[in-house]
Amino acid sequence: MEFTFIQNIAKQVWILLISDSTSKLLSLVGTVVSIYVGYTVRDIKKGALFKLRAPDLCDALKNHSTQINNLLHDCDKNLDQIRTEVSLSIEVLKNLRSKISGQAKATVKESIKKLEKFLKKGTSNTSRDMVREAYTELLVSHRSVTNEIDDRRVLP
Repeated sequence: MEFTFIQNIAKQVWILLISDSTSKLLSLVGTVVSIYVGYTVRDIKKGALFKLRAPDLCDALKNHSTQINNLLHDCDKNLDQIRTEVSLSIEVLKNLRSKISGQAKATVKESIKKLEKFLKKGTSNTSRDMVREAYTELLVSHRSVTNEIDDRRVLP
């Protein structure tokens, strides 16, 4: 008696599962779950990359800004080296941009725009004040990324 009861229930469940509307619903549920898992894996990867690379990139950014500040004392003579340091800083910022989010990302994007504008001016149109502004932008980005690193240390 029990076996036939279980067999009938299994038959009804099977009929329900292979029905057209159920298979469509389960397919939709599977798609939603797959998308959710994909975004979760992406966020985990992004967070892991940030924790691994951001401190080193932040140090590189600080080193480039320090080098620019040192070269600023004789700005006219060191303009090519300053432009090289700014170019390298932009690449570091672009790398950081892909690993951060929120306000820090907005700050880094804005700094990249301003530093690229600085590079487009050319060496003949560059003044000491413009170099000082580029240096300040690097310091602002560095502080923003450092704050993001500190925030992520506190929060898991």
